[in-house]
Amino acid sequence: MNVQCGVYTADTTKREICMIMHINIKFVYSLIAIAGLLVLPFIVPAPNVSAVSCSGNGCNGKDPIYTGCNQNAYLAKRFVIPENSSGLALWQTFADVYYSRSCGTNWVRVTQNPFGGTAFKSIYTSSYTVNEYDRGYGSSYSMQVYAPGSTRVNIFIKLYDTANTARATAIGYLQ
Repeated sequence: MNVQCGVYTADTTKREICMIMHINIKFVYSLIAIAGLLVLPFIVPAPNVSAVSCSGNGCNGKDPIYTGCNQNAYLAKRFVIPENSSGLALWQTFADVYYSRSCGTNWVRVTQNPFGGTAFKSIYTSSYTVNEYDRGYGSSYSMQVYAPGSTRVNIFIKLYDTANTARATAIGYLQ
């Protein structure tokens, strides 16, 4: 049967064939579009996440995430943060010091502030100091200091409650 779609016909069978062909063509186009979306992530190259945007002392005071220094960092040391009044360790509250292999930098992350006030973080070497203040209950981290190799890195952490009373303190170093 020779069917010309787009030309009006009174023949119901020819109209039904044209409608089915039209629906099938839309379905095929939809499948092609979906397949293209599924394949696209494999064709478009991912950005280079290993590149860092600072080096040496140029990393001092900069964000380890935005500079890319966090890409191959590891947890160098974990400090327990004890409560000031009792001296007991706070549950799940630590000062984690990270070291970046690619940048030679350290930064400190406080896992939480159970008191909800300010988390004061200071990380310093003999040549550079970073002081960071963040509010709230969640985790927070400092900017970084350049400390290659066996450079001594010091930390000072103080957690405040919402009334601005110091509730917990941690002091430590790593070398």
